[in-house]
Amino acid sequence: MEKMKSLRYANVWLFLLTVGLSGAVVNPVGVWKAGVQHGKLSAADAANVKRIKAGVAGGSFKINKDKTFGLSLAGIVMMGTWSVKGDLLTIAVKEMVGKEARDVAKLPASQRTGQFRILKDGTMISLPDPGGNKPRIMWRQSK
Repeated sequence: MEKMKSLRYANVWLFLLTVGLSGAVVNPVGVWKAGVQHGKLSAADAANVKRIKAGVAGGSFKINKDKTFGLSLAGIVMMGTWSVKGDLLTIAVKEMVGKEARDVAKLPASQRTGQFRILKDGTMISLPDPGGNKPRIMWRQSK
């Protein structure tokens, strides 16, 4: 009896360890607002950040339960589908305002797909992440 109890606890522990190591799937559904995050900047970088902030001001990213999204950033509006694996959100653009669907399909893959990393604090960053003090686009979920 005691051996079965120990085996049951071992199985539960192994299951919890496996789930913990595989990374929980993050639910990104909701509305996200864009901003810019950076460290200490040089004078030249400060001017660039000011331009970037103006471009992303008012940026919005709506991620729907049905695996579709709408994104508006720097005057570009796009729609498509999304998937998530661990903390990595991937989007596939299917439509862009002002472009025919066939023209969107002809765009290079780098312009039709995008990735975002969902951080432990609940924010999301656009990838690739420039790292260091360089400015990066940060997304915060609206309440």
